Amino acid sequence: MFQYARRTGLPALACFIALGPAALPATAANIPVTTLADADAVDGECSLREAIQAANANSPHNECAAGNGSSDRILLTVPGTVLLTSHLPEFLESAALIGLGPGTSILDGQDSWTLLQLDTAGSGKTFRLERLTLAHAAGAGSGPALNAGAHTVRVRDAAFSSSTALTRGGAIATVGADLLLERVWLTGNSVTGDTGGGAIFASGGTLRLLASTVEGNTTTDVNAAGGGIFLFDGVSAEIRDSTVSGNSALGMGGGFYFNGTAVGGDLEIQITRSTITLNHANTDASGSFQHGGGLAIGGGVSTSANLQLVNSIVAGNTDASSSGSAPDLALFGITAATSLGFNVIGDNSTVESEFPSGLPNAAGDAVGTSAAPIDPQLEPLALAGGTMPVHVP
Repeated sequence: MFQYARRTGLPALACFIALGPAALPATAANIPVTTLADADAVDGECSLREAIQAANANSPHNECAAGNGSSDRILLTVPGTVLLTSHLPEFLESAALIGLGPGTSILDGQDSWTLLQLDTAGSGKTFRLERLTLAHAAGAGSGPALNAGAHTVRVRDAAFSSSTALTRGGAIATVGADLLLERVWLTGNSVTGDTGGGAIFASGGTLRLLASTVEGNTTTDVNAAGGGIFLFDGVSAEIRDSTVSGNSALGMGGGFYFNGTAVGGDLEIQITRSTITLNHANTDASGSFQHGGGLAIGGGVSTSANLQLVNSIVAGNTDASSSGSAPDLALFGITAATSLGFNVIGDNSTVESEFPSGLPNAAGDAVGTSAAPIDPQLEPLALAGGTMPVHVP
């Protein structure tokens, strides 16, 4: 069982499927990490800090084996928590970091240090992260737990908890990356600055969130949007078989905020078999423009935002705006929303034309109104036989 709740009182993040690493090319070097100590010294052990340097330099570093520049695999072989005493070195080469399981291999930034920074000045590399927890990262403007830059990044069977960014992406930030998150739990992360994305910020590129849960993340500045996720400038996003619950923003989009600007590309968003509930927008009720308890989506002057929604629940969210409240879904600018059927929209305030009320309506959706909202009748967020907490109907 994953019982990582140090200093936070976070709920247990419970057992994950223990999947073995996928095969890499035969030329990839294995660099075993043999200690939990955060050391860089000749001491008979290979630490994570030393292993990253060996992979970057393609040569031995203290007791760590040499990398070879071909997607080296850094293997965490000792169960437990690595407590950082300074920022980890950036990964400068393509690499994989593989733990023993998210309840067993834990990297802890002690609320002071960044964890995984992936060649932030470069692009086009490939990184793989599996079976570990990244917690209590801080000390970076964006993505202190994982700054994925403009790379291809695959994260599976992992957890991100209790990290804090100054401007965007409390746990994860990307600019032009191809990012896959599969069976990933993001909980208790936050942004203190005026941009947002309590758990994830992505600008450009692609984001696939599969069989994952984004819950209890926040933004704490009145202008910051996207309590859970903030997508910006031409992102292509797929949210499938996932749960977005209990996130909050002082600005727009308690669960999600998606925005295509005048200078960026169009946003393409597809949400399939997912649940978006109990999220909160404009929690300080300071402005009339802060909307979208569940989702807020908008296009720019010359770009558009296109949403496709199928077999999903967007209900039970709240928006504390003083006027024009949109509890579940807010659309603005050049935006198109298309139902592919079998959705539940709790309250269609401000999106009556895109999601006309009905039980069902012509698209096969169950859509409520402000006068008669639909209660999705969901159980509290909990494990229900899988690896992620969900809201069982």
